Amino acid sequence: MWLLWQQEITWEQEVTAVRRGIWSLPGVGLQAGDGFGLSATEDWKAFEVPVRLVIAPRLEQRDVSPFLKVSQEAIAGNRGQMEDITILKSSRPYQPGDPVKRINWRMLARSGQVLVNQYEQVMPGCTASCWIWIPFIT
Repeated sequence: MWLLWQQEITWEQEVTAVRRGIWSLPGVGLQAGDGFGLSATEDWKAFEVPVRLVIAPRLEQRDVSPFLKVSQEAIAGNRGQMEDITILKSSRPYQPGDPVKRINWRMLARSGQVLVNQYEQVMPGCTASCWIWIPFIT
């Protein structure tokens, strides 16, 4: 759009977020000149304070009891406790019947000893409510 020196314009832009993050707009590029592009000039105008948009999904509370119910029923013989594989408690020598996925492969490669990881016992019922991130913008 071409404007004369005494005219003003108001600009609005609707954008769609593709992914979450922080978007910064430090300024705008402006062009001036005739409509044919023969005497066009271009200039960059920086904002005093950059415009920053934070794009994040909204938080929605969800009922997680259906997810916990399955794991709690599966371990009913353990009084509601289950192993948390993110908390390593100790290692012990391998015994026949131990699952292969619990073998500490790094220790086997380093020392030649077959050790089995033992994990901390936790109560999954303590995490009955949580927040789930919904990855979209409204």
